[in-house]
Amino acid sequence: MRRRWRHTAASAVAGSGLLALSTVGHAQITLDGSLGPAGSVAGPTHVINSAVGQIRGNNLFHSFGQFNVQAGDSATFTGPVSIANILSRVTGGNLSVIQGLIDSRTAMPTANFFLLNPSGVMVAPGATLNVGGSFHISTADYIRFADGSQFFARLSPTSTLSVAAPTAFGFLSASPAPVLIDGGDFGVALAVDPGQTLSVVGGPVTVRTAALLAPGGRVQIGAAAAAGELAIGNIGAGSLSRFGPVSISGGSFVDATGDPGGTVVIRGGRIVIDGSSVTTGTLGDTDPTTTVGIDIRGQQQVVVSNGAFIQSLASAGGRGGDISLRPVMAPRMGV
Repeated sequence: MRRRWRHTAASAVAGSGLLALSTVGHAQITLDGSLGPAGSVAGPTHVINSAVGQIRGNNLFHSFGQFNVQAGDSATFTGPVSIANILSRVTGGNLSVIQGLIDSRTAMPTANFFLLNPSGVMVAPGATLNVGGSFHISTADYIRFADGSQFFARLSPTSTLSVAAPTAFGFLSASPAPVLIDGGDFGVALAVDPGQTLSVVGGPVTVRTAALLAPGGRVQIGAAAAAGELAIGNIGAGSLSRFGPVSISGGSFVDATGDPGGTVVIRGGRIVIDGSSVTTGTLGDTDPTTTVGIDIRGQQQVVVSNGAFIQSLASAGGRGGDISLRPVMAPRMGV
């Protein structure tokens, strides 16, 4: 299928805003000193070694004061090949602007990558990923682990650096900061390897002139508007009682098509899909591992407008996943 970015007045205004923000936060990656040394990480090729963080079991923890990757710059994370999860928080109180490359595959080829900034995250033109595992962006206040411990995105309260697997995004207020993925005039794509998960979880979530791709894997978009948790493995589960707005517009596409097909999960209050597509499909003869291919639940409403479409296809012998559009139900505890 041929994809085409749609240029609109809104995207032009957004592009100007991105330029202003990128100028303000130019070339800043700093360590806050809470988990190792403090100071700036030299660029434009920023190398973030495990020695400036802390390792617990297969988890690598980093704590940044600022984390901005400018256009043409790169942030390369290095460490033992055994690392399963790279958990990075940003504590300085400013949003993170990502316009360059985030690379962890070179040294840690199967590690999942988490970027947690409770002050906001913006992904702009030029952003690319080279991550072998799953990739998670969130403005949550903490990550909870399977043993019940928590890694907070702020320096107070005290965090526990756990050896357990991360299981949930946790929110402490009704107004989490937004996540904006905005391609401006030219578009931006975030993609993970086949079978992996791409998560965008925050307060309001806006995807404009952008592509979110997880071939045969899982794309998750969740907007929180209350204290509670969303499960990392399935944001459809959790204790969150109220959801915020989700907007997908400007010719964006959210796609989990693969062999077998993957899953797209969206949770929000008012969900708007405008002039964009949400798709999955099975390209081969193997059936998906889950029945539902697209799972969208809006607490207030789901709006599909201006030629937008939601579809699940099967192009060979395997079945396509079902499409489910339903209201958000009562929260399920014990994620």
